[in-house]
Amino acid sequence: LGLAPALGCDQADELRALDASELGERFACDDLTAVAAAPDGSVALMLGIEDGLVAAAHNSGQTVIADYALPDERLTVRWVEGSNVYQGHCARDSGQAWGLDERFDAISGHVTVELVPQADGGVQVSAAFDGLVLETEDDDDEFELAPLTLDALTIDPA
Repeated sequence: LGLAPALGCDQADELRALDASELGERFACDDLTAVAAAPDGSVALMLGIEDGLVAAAHNSGQTVIADYALPDERLTVRWVEGSNVYQGHCARDSGQAWGLDERFDAISGHVTVELVPQADGGVQVSAAFDGLVLETEDDDDEFELAPLTLDALTIDPA
């Protein structure tokens, strides 16, 4: 799922692509976690931002837009494969035992997030990923994430 050769690159510079477009389970929580995952929990793209964005949207009552260039110590963007890989994130659990087979961490690219406060006290989050390059845990292989937008994920009121 999701691995395909990149087009238009010289063989030596070729990066394999990760495609999260078919990861249909999408959710967000906290301040700020956003996830796109396979419903069975076998694959997930996870975004974590430690920058107080949800609190800023709540406190101001205004839309908050933030753009990040990686690497940035406030961001974690990770692609994981295994079993129940999203366990412990946003109270999700596939019911299977947690197991991690592969992990790729973003080392470059851009992430733009938009947070829109809702009348019920919740926050609607959208995140766009562009030009992300992810590296395996042992730094021996790199992958490119196909451009992706996670639209209108809801963080429930606290």
